[in-house]
Amino acid sequence: REENPNLVAFLEERLPQLGLDGETYGGYVLGTSDNDELAEIIELLKASSSGGGDDNDDGNADGDDQDLASDDAVWEQLMADIQTKLQLDQDFRDQKAAEHRQHNKALLEEQLAQAKLEQEQGKQQQQPAKSGGGSNNSAVDEATKQALLSRFAYENDNEDEQGGGVGGGDDEA
Repeated sequence: REENPNLVAFLEERLPQLGLDGETYGGYVLGTSDNDELAEIIELLKASSSGGGDDNDDGNADGDDQDLASDDAVWEQLMADIQTKLQLDQDFRDQKAAEHRQHNKALLEEQLAQAKLEQEQGKQQQQPAKSGGGSNNSAVDEATKQALLSRFAYENDNEDEQGGGVGGGDDEA
């Protein structure tokens, strides 16, 4: 439900309009993102709906073709709408993952800056009279920063699912 908020809301509204119980049939749709499987599920929904299926017992032979065409258009539109909602939800998840990675990177940079500050304060307390050599230290600091970022700020698409992130293991770049 949290993974597909757009699709869930759409199904809760649309399935009852088609004579289908959203709780019963919504799970089938939520369980797939494959187009072929989705087409099969749409056929199941069509057959299960109160207005779906190929049986028309009203005896009106002239309206049968038009009813089927209208029904087919409704079901084709439903499939297109589901695909659109699935894409919106995927884009939403991708955006959240990118924000999470960016947040982790910012935290690491902040921790690195704090560590550098503490290191500088420690050096100043140990050697207050020493001065100079700043350009060499900044190159070392930059190398240290890059090493830490490459080790801990890796981009991993599965990081949200694994609960990983900052210090997420023994990965070495």
